[in-house]
Amino acid sequence: MLSISFVSTPIVWENAVENCTYLSSLIEKNIHKMGKDLLLLPEMFSTGFTNNKDAAEEVEGYTFRFMKDVANKYGIAVGGSVATYTEEFDGASHDLQRKYYNRFYFIKPDGSYTFYDKRHVFAYGGEDKTFTGGKKSVIAEWKGAKFMLNVCYDIRFPVASRNVRNSYDILLNIASFPDSRIAVIDPLIKARAIENQAYAIFVNRVGDDPVCHYAESGIAVDFKGNRIDESFESEGSTIHNVNMDIEALKDFREKFPAWADADTFTLN
Repeated sequence: MLSISFVSTPIVWENAVENCTYLSSLIEKNIHKMGKDLLLLPEMFSTGFTNNKDAAEEVEGYTFRFMKDVANKYGIAVGGSVATYTEEFDGASHDLQRKYYNRFYFIKPDGSYTFYDKRHVFAYGGEDKTFTGGKKSVIAEWKGAKFMLNVCYDIRFPVASRNVRNSYDILLNIASFPDSRIAVIDPLIKARAIENQAYAIFVNRVGDDPVCHYAESGIAVDFKGNRIDESFESEGSTIHNVNMDIEALKDFREKFPAWADADTFTLN
């Protein structure tokens, strides 16, 4: 049985130090009431959803180190996304170029980690003007379970998250999804769970940024689309707790093997 917490938190605009300090206090105060295996934080939880290159951090920068410290201190895995830049050689010009990614880090207590670069950058909000979309799906493994990493807008595009031959058990979507469009989340997250015979978690922020308002909307569902999380309030955040039984999932897949009849394909 996996014990997971995910946090719907307010975010101070482009202030990583203040946001990480707030979360450090929030987690310390509530850790005894939270999941023991995994903690999930929203998209760009240390800055808010920004297209400002100046707010991006280097690989394994300040916010990454905060996540790593939390994972080590409490013996849990920690996931969340960070506006991140890299220095990469251009294949054509052979020049060193800076590229920006909306990077979902999944960090384990021993400091090892997996990362996923958001594939579907949000062109409607100008994200494509700053950030480069990732090219591959990523699955993290922890405590006997496999997690598909997803960021916000990805939830609208099921092909990249298709659970081919039961390659993952839990879909994780971390988001900055504004209140004006939040009504679509309930059917989308349930559809992703049902069609992939997997658990699914949607983690959203709350509060306001210079453009949007964000309402509390985090949700976890089982492989039949039933909501299974419970929540409590603390210091302006909502903390959701959920237990996920991987053996029950495997049993369901064995008894109802719809996955075996799924279409096969590859992504370019």
